[in-house]
Amino acid sequence: MASSSPPPPDWADLQEDALMTVFERLSTWDLLMGASVVCHSWLRLATGEPRLWRRVDLTVGEPSKLYTL
Repeated sequence: MASSSPPPPDWADLQEDALMTVFERLSTWDLLMGASVVCHSWLRLATGEPRLWRRVDLTVGEPSKLYTL
């Protein structure tokens, strides 16, 4: 008889404080284009939490390839 294992946890059920710990370490790009598309609760947290938007990096590309004109 095969033992049935419990279903894997749902990513949407992670506690907000745990998600914030992870989200605070993501780049602006990863937050918007990665985390916010996982599920509705992650979108709400990623776009609606002011702490995540105190510092926004709008750099495009690698810093070594940026030039000042």
